[in-house]
Amino acid sequence: QALGVPGDVLFLTLGITFVERATGSRGDSVATMRWVAQLCGHEPSMEQVHAACKLRRAIESSYARNIRPNAVPAAAKLKADGFKLGLMSDCTHELPRIWKELPVSQYFHATVFSVNEGHCKPDRRLYARMCDLLQVEPEECLYVGDGGGHELSGAHAFGMRAAQLVAPESRDGLVYNPDVDWAGVTITSLTEVIALAGSQRNATG
Repeated sequence: QALGVPGDVLFLTLGITFVERATGSRGDSVATMRWVAQLCGHEPSMEQVHAACKLRRAIESSYARNIRPNAVPAAAKLKADGFKLGLMSDCTHELPRIWKELPVSQYFHATVFSVNEGHCKPDRRLYARMCDLLQVEPEECLYVGDGGGHELSGAHAFGMRAAQLVAPESRDGLVYNPDVDWAGVTITSLTEVIALAGSQRNATG
């Protein structure tokens, strides 16, 4: 409504433009929103664009703050045990803006956001960037994710150990371009990452 575009048309357009939006290829959030509206067949006013961007930031912020209850305890334990934590996310402009406000962020040593890097998973450059930031080798890494963007097969191909998080509360959640044929390690809780990380450390020394 803020943008002046029918909801079903906007939803479809957001889906087919995810990679372009998540790599920042259409400019900042304002330019990207205007481009999306144009793809929907509408030429919005700048007032409409800014209103839509404000609303999207609020919605995305709400999603980002909906963190699993065991996320912070697991991250705190891993950091206390001496592990370096990195977040790699295929995301649009909103997440980098609010990341530092999230309670889990204080436990992470590095972040790699696709919209800042210009690439989406499973691009090898994202994994390489994370390794550089954490100053580790791929074989020292345990990559955990829901499988979106073929991230698990990408991590495995880069030389990392990978595990798929299939949490009961998000089994029916939307996952973009998933690793549907993943046959590797699967976990159901972030708490399980603590034991996996310990075994990874023992295996790599």
